[in-house]
Amino acid sequence: MGRILQLAILNGISVLSAHTNLDAANGGVNDALTSLLGLNNVKSIQEAGVSLDETVLASIVRVGYFDKSMNITELSYFLKERLRIEKVTVVSASETVQIRKVLICGGSGGGAVKLAVELDCDALISGDIKYHDAMFAMETGLV
Repeated sequence: MGRILQLAILNGISVLSAHTNLDAANGGVNDALTSLLGLNNVKSIQEAGVSLDETVLASIVRVGYFDKSMNITELSYFLKERLRIEKVTVVSASETVQIRKVLICGGSGGGAVKLAVELDCDALISGDIKYHDAMFAMETGLV
């Protein structure tokens, strides 16, 4: 990364990184994820009527429902197939939990764990969760 930035600077090239804008935009990253996963009744937190002090998070995450409930093994296979990825890490205190209502956060979702619990979601699907956030999720029953 440092070498790339150095080359950009030496060659007078401006660099713009707008990943948060793409996460929050209508039709952006999280909307694309909800579409790929076939979620129904998808809403942003703002549309769901939840007021948050952290407006960036409120504009980024989405909440939606799968057509039918699935267990964690089914969810893991489903995510691998739909997102065309090889590895999924699932953190759950129970093998028998059923997942239907999910919170989607395509980037780092640690800040969304408490929100997912407050919204009574069954799972949080995210690109990255730190250890302590994962342990809190597990303690509360969130997958």
